[in-house]
Amino acid sequence: MHNFYIPLTAFNIDLARIKYELAKYVRPKSGSYAITTSKELANDPEYDFTQFRGITHTNANGVREFETGEQDTDLIFYPLALQGSYLQEVEQSITSYLGLSSPRIRISKFIGGTSVHKNVYLDFHTDPHTPYRVHIALDVMPNVYWKFKTGEQEYKIHQPADGVPVLIEVAATAHAVDIPIGHHRYHIWFQYHTPVSNEILNRLLNN
Repeated sequence: MHNFYIPLTAFNIDLARIKYELAKYVRPKSGSYAITTSKELANDPEYDFTQFRGITHTNANGVREFETGEQDTDLIFYPLALQGSYLQEVEQSITSYLGLSSPRIRISKFIGGTSVHKNVYLDFHTDPHTPYRVHIALDVMPNVYWKFKTGEQEYKIHQPADGVPVLIEVAATAHAVDIPIGHHRYHIWFQYHTPVSNEILNRLLNN
């Protein structure tokens, strides 16, 4: 098992329930959506899930924030429509299991060939603002891959939509996504802002 890609086999997520909730309340088309929001907007009955889709800039302290002043770490509250949802139940179970605090939650629904990179949606990069993420593949074609690079070694891993969430280290490990033209990848992911403890990592790696 790689220390940058750890399937959390203690979980078997009901993907149909999560997709149903997202289709009913978020109605994603393509691209990236932010599921959690700011505390001020969490109880807005007309909340627009297209808000906070991306980060606009990094401030002088190295913190990612939006033009409106919200920072990445502020967007951890569930909008009214998803409070008490199955998604929230799943996230809280995984977060507790990992010994972490509430994450920002996002979804990405990408089709290869629709980006500037053509068949590779994201080139190799790191995400220092989020040490670990948990990805749940909701719908993905078999020839769509994660790519990871450690030193001179490169790894190519397919994450199936099998209900098993995967813990991914993204702050130090260069990673990319390979989506061939016309193929799709639909993920929901929990973006954590603190690292997983060595004790919990060792337990996961030794399972």
